[in-house]
Amino acid sequence: MPQMPASKLNIEQKNYDYYAPETLAFGGIAKAKALSTLPYSVKVLLENLMRHLNKEFVDVDDIKNLANWSDENNPIIKVLPTSAVQQTENLNAALSPDEVCNRISTQLNEALETDIITINDATLMPELKVRAQNKSSALTAIYNAAGVITVQESQQQPLAKYHPVEFQMKPIVGIHISGQSKKSDHEIAIAIAEQLKSENLTDTIEFYGAGLKNLNINTRACISALLIQQGAEQAVFPIDEVTLSSVKDTNKARIKDYAQALGIWHDEKLPAPRVQREIKINISST
Repeated sequence: MPQMPASKLNIEQKNYDYYAPETLAFGGIAKAKALSTLPYSVKVLLENLMRHLNKEFVDVDDIKNLANWSDENNPIIKVLPTSAVQQTENLNAALSPDEVCNRISTQLNEALETDIITINDATLMPELKVRAQNKSSALTAIYNAAGVITVQESQQQPLAKYHPVEFQMKPIVGIHISGQSKKSDHEIAIAIAEQLKSENLTDTIEFYGAGLKNLNINTRACISALLIQQGAEQAVFPIDEVTLSSVKDTNKARIKDYAQALGIWHDEKLPAPRVQREIKINISST
């Protein structure tokens, strides 16, 4: 296959190309149902591989392996980030939960000025950031809250965009959120993190469920930061209406239409993603 064919999307009378994982079903690379229930972060990484097919670091087998991702199949892949996370202070274990949330809140508005969706030569793509190894940045947690996936560099690679990053996929733990709480943003975040502490979560965590609409961006960023502090690689929230409330009005239509087309828009009515294991949290009782 010389190049992966692009799909077309019209947003506010502008035409864009994009690479949709669902099209892999037509080529027999993976089954449609399996593609539709891939975790959010896997779809973002799969889009990256599709867009870079036949570059020196991606071939059809790489795409096939990731498209058929499962608990038993965690392939090694290379992706090309769109930008780098410029590390700020680390979320080290010495900080109290309140201190972590307070520091996150002071950086939140400025950090979310970054685009969640990138445009390059009329091609839409999710923002995919590379971050330094073994550093838990506050910015990583904020980007996670806004639906941006980050990947860690290896010791041999510089922290820079336009440089392929190799890593091995890991199991993904799903956190199903339901209910609604009257507590403050920080109180909700701390309660959820405390509830998950005994799970010893070290891999990628993804959130979904009807209760997500009741967690604002500040709460999401605090949750992600606290879980990273507790040892998680990252704690990612999907793109949804709450995400849109935190970005520029000029970007809202592009983000929503593209996220829906790519299958990374959170819709509680759709089947939950396939994950290694699911943990249910009802925030009404936090």
